[in-house]
Amino acid sequence: MTYSKKRTLSYGVILISVLLAYFCRQVRTENVFMRNLADQCRSCIYLGMYCAWVIYLGKHVVHKKTRRCLTAIGCLMVFWFFVRTVKFHIFHDPLGEHICWYLYYIPMILIPVLGLAAAMFLGEKEEEKTVRKVIILLTVAAILIVSVFTNDLHQLVFRFSKQPPFSDKDYSYGIIFMMIQISRLQGTARVINYAGLVRGATQREVKLEITGNQNEELIKYLDDIFLGLRYQDGHYDLVKLNDEEYLEKLQIQSDYWDKLKTEIEAVRNKGYENTDIVNMSEIYFTMADETVSAAESYSEKLAIKIRIIELLSALDMLSLVILVIMQTLRAMQMAMQNRLLEQKAFIDAHTGLPNKSACNELLNKKDIITAPTACIMFDLNNLKIVNDTRGHSAGD
Repeated sequence: MTYSKKRTLSYGVILISVLLAYFCRQVRTENVFMRNLADQCRSCIYLGMYCAWVIYLGKHVVHKKTRRCLTAIGCLMVFWFFVRTVKFHIFHDPLGEHICWYLYYIPMILIPVLGLAAAMFLGEKEEEKTVRKVIILLTVAAILIVSVFTNDLHQLVFRFSKQPPFSDKDYSYGIIFMMIQISRLQGTARVINYAGLVRGATQREVKLEITGNQNEELIKYLDDIFLGLRYQDGHYDLVKLNDEEYLEKLQIQSDYWDKLKTEIEAVRNKGYENTDIVNMSEIYFTMADETVSAAESYSEKLAIKIRIIELLSALDMLSLVILVIMQTLRAMQMAMQNRLLEQKAFIDAHTGLPNKSACNELLNKKDIITAPTACIMFDLNNLKIVNDTRGHSAGD
């Protein structure tokens, strides 16, 4: 089979596999057996495609170290999808699902590291320094993986309920995971929400006091939120925003809230007509609005950082794909050059027929000659005269 036919066949198999996987995904029958069968078939198709990709990388990527990194990435993708299949179709107890959930983090951490290592090896100039950098990256990745797998002992990455079995359906983030920008953004959104609640709840409290309806529980609720916003105390699990403008606005608002509570006591004793409660509530509302705006501004900064990280990750994956394409094209080019060299070595340039070397190669292959075969050898007289008078081209 020629190379072009093999390539066409490969593309056809890939296209059919993708269509079959898509068809299995669209199966929405109420028959549990058929639905599980479709899911299993889709998993097998994906696993087969990943395995084929790994084999393809091993045969076509020329650079040895880059080939090893890309092959390892392919193996991790096979491992990830295998774990996913086991989690959703084999294990149905919380402990098994919990272990599979932790196993996800092996490919999630190692694939970006190995992709970066492949790019570093491809453009390396000083081999020893590149190897040292990759070892450092792999060491950091190993520490992160160990932190995840020992999480049930310290619960610094994820926090679960106090009683085992721990489940990935009910958890919160721990100290280590809170270092990640995405987790910080989630905490920021919660702070913005409660800062807005303070603004609205305070106005409600002022209106209740003016109408003579005292509400100590609402004041206690606002005090508790301020404890969470300023000192991360209270019952609302609020995080600290490391932004100077926000912290300054929050401090001013908190101090004014103490003054406003004093004015509320005056309203209860003297009536709101004899106090400045209305004007103070308007000033407080403006302060609360500025605090919320500062928190939103900080959240936007975090979102920009996360978008930059996502963009860099996408560029990293794009670079990885480009590297694979470049190595594939280089391997194809070398294969074509090898075929040309083979033709020059075994084909006579003047006649286009197999030369003596090709005949020797052919006759030495025992699997080709399977039946009785005769070999005729003959000599041409006066060939030297033709070569001497008309040239070797005419003699050939």
